[in-house]
Amino acid sequence: LQYFGAWLVGAVVVPVNVGEDELTDSDDGSRWASWRTRPQVAFTRVCATLESELAELEGNDAEAFMTDLGIAESALHRVIRESYRLLGLISFFTVGEDECRAWSILDGTEALEAAGQIHSDIQRGFIRAEVVPEAELREVGSLAGCRQKGTLRLEGKTYKVLDGEVVAFDGSARLDERLLDDLLERRHHAGVVGGSTPLEMERQRS
Repeated sequence: LQYFGAWLVGAVVVPVNVGEDELTDSDDGSRWASWRTRPQVAFTRVCATLESELAELEGNDAEAFMTDLGIAESALHRVIRESYRLLGLISFFTVGEDECRAWSILDGTEALEAAGQIHSDIQRGFIRAEVVPEAELREVGSLAGCRQKGTLRLEGKTYKVLDGEVVAFDGSARLDERLLDDLLERRHHAGVVGGSTPLEMERQRS
C-alpha cells in the first residue's frame, strides 16, 4: 500500500485482505485507520477465506453464516457501496410484477433526467413520478397498497431522486410497438429475462 501514493489521482477502493480475527475490529483502533482520512480513497477489509465459504452458501444459510460471525454484509456489497459513494452515485428502483430493477444515477439527479435513464421516450413524455422509499414498499407489499396508505408521493420534473427510492414514471407518450420490440430484443441479448419492466407494463396498458 505504501507504493500507491503517486497513483491515487482518482477514486480508488482498496480491498485489504485480513485474517478472520481482524474483520470485525473497530476501524479507529486498527492499523488501517489512516486510510479513511485520505481523499477519494476508500478501504474495506476482506477475509478471502470467509468470502470463499460464503460464496458457496445461499439464502438463509448465507445470512446465518454472517450473523454467527458478526458480519453485517458481504465484502462484495461493501466494495459496491464504497465505490458508489466515491463516485457520487445512488440507485433508484423500478418494480414490475415479477421484477425489481436498479438504475444508477448521480446524486442530485432530477426526476426528469432519471426517467431518461430508462428510455428517452419516458423522459419526453414525463408528466409526474410516483415515489416511495424502498423500505416502505417492502413493508406494505405493493405500490397499490402504498397508494391507498398515502405513502406514495407525487413529484414533478425537478424533484431530486433519493438513494433507495422506488419510482414509477407517468407519461403522456405511449411507446410504439416497434420500439418496444427493439427494447425487449436488446434485453434478451443482454441476458435479462423474466418479469415485467415499466416499459412492458406500459405496453400492457396500451
